[in-house]
Amino acid sequence: MRNKANWDLVAKFYDKFITKDKKMYQELANKMLKNIERNHGILEVGTGTGMISILLAPYVDKINAIDFSEKMIEKAKENSIDKKISNISFKTGDVYKLLYPDNYFDRIIIANVLHIIPNPQEAIKELKRVIKPNGIIFAPTFLHKRNFLANTFEKMANLIFGFKAYSKWTEESFQEFLKAEDLRIIESKLINGLFPLCYIECQKG
Repeated sequence: MRNKANWDLVAKFYDKFITKDKKMYQELANKMLKNIERNHGILEVGTGTGMISILLAPYVDKINAIDFSEKMIEKAKENSIDKKISNISFKTGDVYKLLYPDNYFDRIIIANVLHIIPNPQEAIKELKRVIKPNGIIFAPTFLHKRNFLANTFEKMANLIFGFKAYSKWTEESFQEFLKAEDLRIIESKLINGLFPLCYIECQKG
């Protein structure tokens, strides 16, 4: 999305779209939980309506979850109340200016965000700043370049809603991007949902 107004508009029906890929999101959460402990400090960047954080919440003490869309955060709060989840702090926030100290979080989740922001390199710098030296960044990301349906959907969404995938990666080119930003890849797996997704776990190099 090009601005907050686009995200705010989409927030009204975003859940109806992503629930079509509910199985994939559950798989993402299950994989993350293999490397998450209950007392870990966790940040989710670009939480949207909170699906991933809500799936993880029963297994951890607390999650900080941010999104730059106020309407998305409002919907995330509603969803957590519906699920009787009370250990997630949902707030508006900017991936380029994270309001947290250096070396603060054990785990950071940035799911399907890096490809839709104009400067993912600056976002990575901020994630590296606030993650602890041995912390893990979970960065599952849609691969628009790999799949005709995903590429076609992006073009239509750009026309209708102002959605733009600034980075159209393959699994290989996404890995190379992360390595170029001095991130060491721990695990990489291709997951096929509605659109192909590269599940990545990485650490500061």
